[in-house]
Amino acid sequence: MAVRDYLVSDLGVPIDNVRLLLSDYEAVQHPDIPHLGEPTRFNILNTLKTHFYNNQSIQKDDFILFYFAGFGSRYRFTHPQRTDEDVIFDAICPIDRKDICDRELWTFFEGLHDKKSDNITVILDCCFTRGEGRYPVQDVRYLPRAPEASLHFRSSVIDIDSDSSSYMILTACGPTELAEEVSFDNQWHGRFTHALLHSLRCKRFTSYDE
Repeated sequence: MAVRDYLVSDLGVPIDNVRLLLSDYEAVQHPDIPHLGEPTRFNILNTLKTHFYNNQSIQKDDFILFYFAGFGSRYRFTHPQRTDEDVIFDAICPIDRKDICDRELWTFFEGLHDKKSDNITVILDCCFTRGEGRYPVQDVRYLPRAPEASLHFRSSVIDIDSDSSSYMILTACGPTELAEEVSFDNQWHGRFTHALLHSLRCKRFTSYDE
């Protein structure tokens, strides 16, 4: 909600250009804010497809932002062809725990770059490790891996590498670091998102129209 408020109130992004997926708890806290349902795997991927990829209103090089705040996880598998090699998947965790792995996101945003825009930003406020138990689990935006059957990925994406030139990605932490959830103004927020918005508001940026 904080990022949505920044886009709409601070930058003047038209509300019709914003799509929200909220948990039932968040929806109850913000009953007047329209949203498209819960952030399940299907809803996340379907919204990416309909709002970005198939959206005829997006013109070439329009600014595109995908923001995810929640939990991440990490999966380690033996490579199906090279059994002496492990494959690590980082994943974001939808509310139904049908996790979305990094290769799926890479593939989507690289396709979106080719079809729509060079101006794509991906922000992930989560982490993919619990940091060797140094912090209580409830304070870290990480969840243990779900049962392997719930990680929906195809073997064909195992060897895909990200083309980082296709989009800009901002993450709350590095591969082995932590993304914390802390209380500000009696509400829980990601520390990364809170710090990011504070920094943006301290600067003079152009508005959406400009």
